[in-house]
Amino acid sequence: FPTRRSSDLKQFQPYFTPEECGQEMDFNFMSTALKARKLLNSPWEILAGFASDGHATKSMHYTGQALDFWTDLSPRIVIPSLIKSGLTGVGIYYWGNHFASTNKPFYHIDNRQPDRFQMWISPRSGEYNYLIK
Repeated sequence: FPTRRSSDLKQFQPYFTPEECGQEMDFNFMSTALKARKLLNSPWEILAGFASDGHATKSMHYTGQALDFWTDLSPRIVIPSLIKSGLTGVGIYYWGNHFASTNKPFYHIDNRQPDRFQMWISPRSGEYNYLIK
């Protein structure tokens, strides 16, 4: 989990654990993700955190600065909270096992350069419609 003193890491639990996100998560990103999760005040199921493969070539998952998650809340509630928290990459995915079983999207969040803020919708695997680019 983010390399810091153990007292610094207590803030992430019970909201996030190393087991669900990966040991290599970026501290600053996780601080922003924690802010978003507290704003939403709803359970998240973490689908992907740190990864060494399986994502796009320059994925922020490879630097520990991205999470994919599912929540039961409506996108009309989720999206404003994600943006308000300071996240600079927000994707909404309307496909995959979670969508098929719940009819609700899952989300990708990351901490890219603020001047490169992006928001997108992915209606199908491999298809991205950028709302802000």
